[in-house]
Amino acid sequence: HAHDEEEAEREAGSGAGEEDGKESGASVLTKEVGEALVEEEERERGAVSAKVYRRYANAGNGMCVFFFGTALLALSEVAQVFNKAWVAIWTSDSTYSRHSLKFYLAGYALTACATLVVIVVGSACFLRFGLQAARQLHIDLVDRVLRAPMSFFDTTPTGRILSRFSKDTNAIDSEVPVLLLNVITILCSCIFSICTVIYSTPIVLLLLPGFATLYISMANYYRPCMRDIQRIESLTRSPIFSHFSETIDGLTTIRAYGATQQFRISGETLVDANVCSEYARQIIDVWLFSRFMLVSNVVTICSALAALVAVWRSEIDPSLAGLSLTVTTSVTMFMGLF
Repeated sequence: HAHDEEEAEREAGSGAGEEDGKESGASVLTKEVGEALVEEEERERGAVSAKVYRRYANAGNGMCVFFFGTALLALSEVAQVFNKAWVAIWTSDSTYSRHSLKFYLAGYALTACATLVVIVVGSACFLRFGLQAARQLHIDLVDRVLRAPMSFFDTTPTGRILSRFSKDTNAIDSEVPVLLLNVITILCSCIFSICTVIYSTPIVLLLLPGFATLYISMANYYRPCMRDIQRIESLTRSPIFSHFSETIDGLTTIRAYGATQQFRISGETLVDANVCSEYARQIIDVWLFSRFMLVSNVVTICSALAALVAVWRSEIDPSLAGLSLTVTTSVTMFMGLF
């Protein structure tokens, strides 16, 4: 009987151990499934790949339209430089010994009208390119979401989808085309303006490598920080939409359990995290702008001194010195905006 009791206890113990093992295995399996159910939003690292730019260009009817708009904007910058040069030629003939006043007025009006037409056409091409790209990307986004399997909606929070259709779509619609237009315009203006300054006062060419190196080093220090801050802002925005949507869906249950204060604090915490990233972005912008303007003012002073010395030595005409200072001021202003 004692032997039978020991066998029964041993079998009972092994059965209990097997049940405990099954329960622990089930709990581990449930935990693993619970952790993998909702996928964590990934954050890209490093610079934006060339594939993204090609995808955007193809959505906007290809690279031909892009290069055509770029050529028009470059032509508009050439027309603006020629307009300023025409004023310099006009001021050099103060007694109208070479040409009459009507000749200079007609030339100035013609260059101004040509500049206006080219700027309008080039800007319209770029904006049309951006709107077409935004429309095509939105169509692709809607098509992908509508054709997605149910597992996608089980593993993707609603706030992440709402963020793509709200903030990200708005950025593609209104921000990206304008930023692209500004970048191309400022880049073309800086190139042609620097060429004009070098032609007017060649001595500035000695200072150009040092200032260019300083500009590039500051920009390379700024770009990774700004890129990561913008990605963090996008990551902290999606939980706000998700929390708001979940709160609306479960509002009756939240009130029934008296958890209103808890959900309010959770929402405020998510908003604070998003606002902190936006505040950091503005601080970085101010950091770059202040240093760019400081270096730009130094460039303007050096160019003014070089032009003054050249005029004092009768190496260049005073009208060319005025043209050099005018173009240098516009370059420094554009570099601050860039």
